[in-house]
Amino acid sequence: MAAAGLELKRALLRFKLQAALVFDPGQVAECVRGDTQNRIISQEIPRVCAAAVQVFQALSSSSLFAGLEPAAFGRLAEGAELRDFSGGEVICREGEPGTGLHLVTQGQVKLLLQAGNGHEKVFDLIGRGGCFGEPSLYTDQPHLVTAAAIVPTQLLHVPRANLLCALQEAPELALRVIKGLASRIYRRTHDLKSYMLMSGKQRVICYLLHEVPLEQDGPEEVAVTLPVRKGLIASRLNLTQEHFSRILHELAATALIKVEGQRVHIRDLSRLRAAAMS
Repeated sequence: MAAAGLELKRALLRFKLQAALVFDPGQVAECVRGDTQNRIISQEIPRVCAAAVQVFQALSSSSLFAGLEPAAFGRLAEGAELRDFSGGEVICREGEPGTGLHLVTQGQVKLLLQAGNGHEKVFDLIGRGGCFGEPSLYTDQPHLVTAAAIVPTQLLHVPRANLLCALQEAPELALRVIKGLASRIYRRTHDLKSYMLMSGKQRVICYLLHEVPLEQDGPEEVAVTLPVRKGLIASRLNLTQEHFSRILHELAATALIKVEGQRVHIRDLSRLRAAAMS
């Protein structure tokens, strides 16, 4: 009973801090002073306060949640929590029920399609600022893919119930979600088109061009850094790692690119774009 009472007090303190951060940051010190009379709870204040601030910052820095009305923002914050995963650790598995939205605040995540024989295929790569878990979140169906951290990764988990309530309270958030889902459908259609109609060489070239900053153009040389291991990129492009490496060597042999580890120097953007069409 004592442990349950302490956990309840912790939860109440966390909620008060999150509400103060959203509605009036100046009240954070006041709500902390109100709990210092309890010696045990006062020891928890630095940890709980730091966690509440981190959740607030993670929500505020997300393009999906930034600038929302305080009521909707508070609804998201009151249930959200940061979770840390080591490289290679599974976050959720195919077939498991969805619990909420996962927003990547640090690190990288791979979404995997898994066959019965243990073979895996990379379905998508999610970096900082990206999110996943929407299909099971909005359809109440189990996860279609397995998500695993590629490197040490931190996620912000927003529970399903809190997000659905916030969507009802904030039409702007609903529009952002629709836009994000539409963007993913567009990408998936493009992926399907490339798998069916493009050669492996064209897929690799298009991937490299996608990594080039938008402001770059013309014949000048530009360098891009591959965000993950080449084997993961190959799987994402529906290629074997050997085929992917062979294509890179072919492009280097024709002086279109130069490969230095994870760094790829595109010698002439115009020529590489032309090669994508051939």
